[in-house]
Amino acid sequence: MLEAREVSLSRGGREVLGGVSLSVRMGEIVAVAGPNGAGKSTLLGCLSGALVPSAGTVRIDGDVPHHLDPAMLARRRAVLDQSPGTEVAFPVADLVALGIPREIPTDMARGIVAGALAALGLARDARRPVTTLSGGERHRAHMARVIAQLMAGRALGGGRWLLLDEPTASLDFAHQVAVLRAAREAAAGGGVLIVLHDLTLAARVADRIVLMRSGRVEADGPPREVLTAARLSQLYGHPVALAEGPDGAPAVIPVIGQHSKGDSQCLSQ
Repeated sequence: MLEAREVSLSRGGREVLGGVSLSVRMGEIVAVAGPNGAGKSTLLGCLSGALVPSAGTVRIDGDVPHHLDPAMLARRRAVLDQSPGTEVAFPVADLVALGIPREIPTDMARGIVAGALAALGLARDARRPVTTLSGGERHRAHMARVIAQLMAGRALGGGRWLLLDEPTASLDFAHQVAVLRAAREAAAGGGVLIVLHDLTLAARVADRIVLMRSGRVEADGPPREVLTAARLSQLYGHPVALAEGPDGAPAVIPVIGQHSKGDSQCLSQ
């Protein structure tokens, strides 16, 4: 299990997280959403081991992440940051291979890279320099990199946890679906924590949605229970409508032209 218990963190004298508890179980996708500045990325950083909480505990398979050596931690989990950077003109395939440990046999590593590239629609771009890619293509290349890292970790007995911070940003519909499908496939052998601003996408990919505000958890549960017009209107300070999508999951629609805090509409029950 990947879990946070009463986690708090302060920066510059300001509390960014305040007593947050959250868990991700094997086979589960948990989406974290909320307004800007809610603490979503900070929570992901604590769960990944990149940040050390001021109080509370984080555990990954029972161990404290920042107590593990970097190589062991990398085998346990793979992380996609919100704005991954690449200044070196690596071929895309070489970028994707960066997270694969040397212990993985060469032929297996090549297969892992090829599978990750195909999953993200980048097979034809394997030899292109990363610096020639568009922003969306580059983001998908980094997603392929963390998927490859996860699969390599799984081959070594780890590779259970995938942590994604806004992985669909700057992507068109088709590639949003490709990224979320890759996340769902990763959850089949582990668990996924995904920070998303798009609540409609979150409702379709996540088993649970955690809503945050001001460094605290406001709600945690299945999408149909958590995503209500009244709650979202209050959380975001803007009227929100809900409709039912063709798959039965809720679609979240901000109401244009209305600004009264707490107003809400429901297009469909």
